[in-house]
Amino acid sequence: MVHENSVVNRLSFGDAADGGEAGGAFRFAPEKFASHSRASLKVQDGCDSRCAYCRVSLARGRSRSLGANEALETLLSLEGRGFAEAVIIGVNISQYRDGETDLFGLLDILLKGTKTIRLRLSSLEPDLFLAGGSGGGFADILSNPRIRPHFHLSLQSASGAVLSKMGRGYTPEDVEGAVDLIRSARDDPFLACDIIAAFPGETEAEFEKTFAFCEKIGFAWIHAFPFSPRPGTAAAGFPGKVSGKDAVRRVELLTGLARDGRRAYVRRWHGREIEAVVERGGAQGGLVAALSENYLKLLVSPGGNPVPAPGGLIRCRLCGDSLGDAFDARVEIVPGGL
Repeated sequence: MVHENSVVNRLSFGDAADGGEAGGAFRFAPEKFASHSRASLKVQDGCDSRCAYCRVSLARGRSRSLGANEALETLLSLEGRGFAEAVIIGVNISQYRDGETDLFGLLDILLKGTKTIRLRLSSLEPDLFLAGGSGGGFADILSNPRIRPHFHLSLQSASGAVLSKMGRGYTPEDVEGAVDLIRSARDDPFLACDIIAAFPGETEAEFEKTFAFCEKIGFAWIHAFPFSPRPGTAAAGFPGKVSGKDAVRRVELLTGLARDGRRAYVRRWHGREIEAVVERGGAQGGLVAALSENYLKLLVSPGGNPVPAPGGLIRCRLCGDSLGDAFDARVEIVPGGL
């Protein structure tokens, strides 16, 4: 389970989907997305994991899933309303299960039952890739062009000893295997991860293992944050608290690596065509903001070409460097690209 402060905040996703009402975990309210460029499809709630640092399983209960047929009906409704993209969300979507249908089986059903809508996945647990998936092989599902090439792994650490203390069910070698599988399915996908720095008892050598692992993998982004004890969790009482100074330093080192990784990723895409969803128009003197299929924040130069309303798809080409924190790159529309 991802830390509660994750960049992909599953709890807020869940609250958005169910309106925060008890018993409404999978209530579909299309009007909630009326002003959004993308929709969300909540397919799972709760969590069966008992990670030492996380109290989500206490707050949300055991894992439960939306039926595959109902998920398809909801996605068809979103597609019929004109949404170009939907984000598949939940507290822990890696634990999706409807009978014998796991997450990959669900994606197979959703893709075969719809025609145009694109699917973006929220955070994935690395151990999802340890067993065979239903509905076809992992690589076959992930290689579908309607699955966005953006994957966020809830890694947390790349030290086997720290992962064991955390109660995570995988090893760094398992994560490396998951990354290899994803990259075998997609051409240079955007790969991101979560890291909890300064977990109780984490030595400098164990942190260095995590840093070296992230550097080796070449993540396009790392969401790093310091350990924060949560009441009622096992880790709140663990010995070996890391000093605040060391925790901040470790987060800063990982964040610096994340920025380098993102810049390198953007540079690799310069000159290439990419699909994006328009998010808003009129930004910075008539320019348009968009989010690319591989999760880049784009500033679009229309160049006299028509631009669809927010939520519409465009085909564009990366033509400019990073623009600070607001945008990753400047792009130009490819006429007739879609």
